[in-house]
Amino acid sequence: MTDKSGTWTPERRAAHRKMLQEKKPWLKSTGPKTTSGKKRVAQNAAKHDLHSAAFLAQVKILRILLRAQKIYLKNYLGHQRNASSSAL
Repeated sequence: MTDKSGTWTPERRAAHRKMLQEKKPWLKSTGPKTTSGKKRVAQNAAKHDLHSAAFLAQVKILRILLRAQKIYLKNYLGHQRNASSSAL
């Protein structure tokens, strides 16, 4: 069904598409019906996306950039204060 690289062949992809078009599983999907079920499902993104390796790597980079910006602004504002006090 799949080649050695693990990707789907065009024939398998076409057969799967045909099967999905015939069965239309999206019409039978109802989702949670109870209030507690809806609350639990609403947290799926927070549970899975916010703890993914890719997201955590982006957060780490953002923290590094914000730290560098803080240092830059501290130095820049310090130079501005020194320049304005020496002009008097």
